Amino acid sequence: MSSGYLKPGTSQCLIYSFVVNSSNRIEIFTVGFLALMRYLISCHNIELKAKIWLISYGIVIAPIFSLYLFPLVTGDANPLPSMLFCAPFLKPTPSTFVLSLINPFIFIIPCWISTFCYFVIGIKAYKKLNNMKKEAVATNDTFLINIIKKQKLNLIFQLGVVFTVFNFCFMPVYVTVIMRVIKGYKIPPISDAIMGEIIEISRAIDPIITLIFQPDLNHEFKVFLTKLMANIKSFVKKLFK
Repeated sequence: MSSGYLKPGTSQCLIYSFVVNSSNRIEIFTVGFLALMRYLISCHNIELKAKIWLISYGIVIAPIFSLYLFPLVTGDANPLPSMLFCAPFLKPTPSTFVLSLINPFIFIIPCWISTFCYFVIGIKAYKKLNNMKKEAVATNDTFLINIIKKQKLNLIFQLGVVFTVFNFCFMPVYVTVIMRVIKGYKIPPISDAIMGEIIEISRAIDPIITLIFQPDLNHEFKVFLTKLMANIKSFVKKLFK
């Protein structure tokens, strides 16, 4: 800290602010975009060409990238109270006040989109399991009934994780950002540090949620792991020949 790494307006603070804030917002928007894709495909049978999806994704991401590039260019980055992170729009001027209000919604929008989409998908899957259970009960298939019960419990657990990650983890961040902009609220350093770590944990969980609710990605990931393990085993065998 004494080296000036977290001093307001330093190049280190500006670069850190741009890289970290833009990357985690783009990441959460990517998760939200994938959730929306799965929702449209699963619930409305809307399948678009990959080119259209990519163009749509680019249109969504470009404004977010620009929003956090602006503070890098203008030198607007300051340390948070914990002195662990640098962030933009902490001291908004009249010209950046609107941008500071937009900032928390960059978290809110994808979190709520992901929650809505995955819950609708989950409810649809739960109803399908109920119909399968009725058929299993009618045919007295106890094995299938037990499998369906386990699937239901897994689905409930998965939806609980979705709600926790996209609401419990991110809510304190965007609520305190809004309070800071509107009322000048100063978050205690320890709370700031805890929220920062919670965000990092949730970012680590996001890919797992995406894999769970994206069958295609899940399958590709399993194929990748299978090939990787086979290559590792082959390499180890060659070493001991």
